[in-house]
Amino acid sequence: MLLGFFHHALLTIQHQPPEPWLTVSKIMMMPGTMVGGGYRLGVLRADLKFKNALGMEMPPGLGMESYAVFSGTRSKATAYGQFCLRPFEVNPVIDALRAERIQVTSLHNHALGDEPAMLFLHFAAAGEAARMASALKPAFDLVGRYRPLQQPENPPTEMAVDWGKISRILGATGREGRDGVRTYLQPNSDELGRASFYPCPCHRMMMMGDVAGSLEQIQRAIDALRRRHIDIDSIYTPLPDVRRPVLVVHFEGEGKWEEMAIGVRESWNQVVGQRP
Repeated sequence: MLLGFFHHALLTIQHQPPEPWLTVSKIMMMPGTMVGGGYRLGVLRADLKFKNALGMEMPPGLGMESYAVFSGTRSKATAYGQFCLRPFEVNPVIDALRAERIQVTSLHNHALGDEPAMLFLHFAAAGEAARMASALKPAFDLVGRYRPLQQPENPPTEMAVDWGKISRILGATGREGRDGVRTYLQPNSDELGRASFYPCPCHRMMMMGDVAGSLEQIQRAIDALRRRHIDIDSIYTPLPDVRRPVLVVHFEGEGKWEEMAIGVRESWNQVVGQRP
């Protein structure tokens, strides 16, 4: 019996990760494994049933996973990973990451026609290992637990749009295109940045656009957009030139036109005249 106790204790010690990863695992309340010199923690989206475009059932292990990989030392560590999210979960998770100054590096889909549709948000961070684990945990806690907000039941009142004021806020002259959509180009952006506004007959303003800049600039631009409740739809690299790395954020909003125009201008201010 005593021999069995020591055997169990030995197995427990052998399966425990070395420090600082044991502390990381405890903080994040997730098991992990050592993989290729890094410590990987992950959780599958077992709360959902997936099908591909052909209607075939997909197990979560096929890639429907949120994970983080830590490497380095206790005081000098790096972390990267992804979140597997429903569309309505994306921006709350971005907010949780940016509240802790964690960089969001890309946002895209991994499959076409999957049901439910999923998006994958990638992140990167550097610093003290336990501090990063504490910073990441609130974002991981949102996965599968956030529910979309209900739209207000009160119908909006008729909307009066001051296009001249939007132009002054954005510092750009709008071009009216098809279907009543008016588009503004981000100054000095090589047309990588733009914002298009559409006054919907439903009396709400719809807006979509882009902002382009370096990784550091884009973090600030995302913060500016989210402060005005403008949603982030995708984050990607449009140019293959590694000597001039550029990220583009695609965003959208629906609501008060002046508030959205201010959010767009504040995001543009983070990159205009500072392009890499």
